[in-house]
Amino acid sequence: MALLNNEWAVLAFALLFIAFSIFLEKRYKWAGIISAASIMILGAIACSFFKLIPEKSVVYDVVNNYLLLMAIPMLLFTADLKKIVRQSGKLIIIYHFCALGSLIGAVIAALFFKNSAEVPGITAMAVGGNAGGAVNIVAMINAFNVSDSMASAATVILNVIMALTIIFLMSATKMKFFRKAYELPHEVEAEKKRQYAALSASEPKDEGKTVDRSLSVYDIVLTLGVGIALCAVTVAISNLIGSTNLPLKGIIGNKYLIISFITVIGATLFPNFFGKLKGASEIGGVFIYLFFFTIGATASVSQLLKSGAAIIVISVVSGIMNLVVALLFGKLFKYNLEEILITVNATIGGPTTASGMAVAKGWESLTVPALLVGVYGYAIGNYIAYPAGALVAKLLGA
Repeated sequence: MALLNNEWAVLAFALLFIAFSIFLEKRYKWAGIISAASIMILGAIACSFFKLIPEKSVVYDVVNNYLLLMAIPMLLFTADLKKIVRQSGKLIIIYHFCALGSLIGAVIAALFFKNSAEVPGITAMAVGGNAGGAVNIVAMINAFNVSDSMASAATVILNVIMALTIIFLMSATKMKFFRKAYELPHEVEAEKKRQYAALSASEPKDEGKTVDRSLSVYDIVLTLGVGIALCAVTVAISNLIGSTNLPLKGIIGNKYLIISFITVIGATLFPNFFGKLKGASEIGGVFIYLFFFTIGATASVSQLLKSGAAIIVISVVSGIMNLVVALLFGKLFKYNLEEILITVNATIGGPTTASGMAVAKGWESLTVPALLVGVYGYAIGNYIAYPAGALVAKLLGA
């Protein structure tokens, strides 16, 4: 049993650890390099492993089921539809490079494990997880009749890989090699904004000109009300679509895609209203940071250490090849580093982690494209994962 085993203690610890991570990022250069979000994930993994916090909690369920959905509209109130359309096309092209890498890596790794009848299913799960997300993992478990114990272990491993990969992706833009090899327009813009904010905060106040930057209760209530109203509409539409016989209703009715669409349209048609909602980015940022903490807390390292070599090797090689192939082809076709990293994130974690990374890094124009390419991965991930498993089955004579 974890030391902190009640919901209030877990929530308090999560918020205080998030605050501590942000403090470290601002105070120390090394923390700024790996980012506050990475510290949150890594710290949560460690705390969960050493039983300081539980691997399962109502707090994590609330974050995943409610706060994450609420974060999306908060962070899209100033969305630019033209930039979204332009960026989404690039990310979808990069996605196919990522998926190709995942497939190649998993198939090659699988050939080293000829004595297990579960290898084709593990391969399909690894490709599904590294080219789509949890939705595709579940589909492959059912398609290949993977045993419960193997399915549980593989799912845990893919979650751990996802968490560790996100930490690397968060840190990559600070690494000298990548800064020399790739263009980083979004990161440069975000750094300029952070520097400007720091300078503005340090400048002496002109007592003759006072500017009211305070956040009132009215502002918070209005912003939360609008955001929650959009969530309510989204859930209603999603449930309605789910009750129909529409083809691909699981994709069309995806809550994150619907709420992104509604918010972007609203922000485009009524920019004066949505753009002036105060506190939206701050509230959404808190929810996103709680989501990152949850990712780390639920990544069961103890289960990973107990799992078989085949699951670990196939999953790890598939994930590494995803990143390597994306970086190589991205360099060849002169894509900027942020687009590559966000797309890799979308393939291994889905739309939520990818958009969360865009928010955490300050790459505002990539937030919605990250969601869209993540949902695209959900849509076609099964068509990449199943052939990979079938190919391995044929090659191994399973």
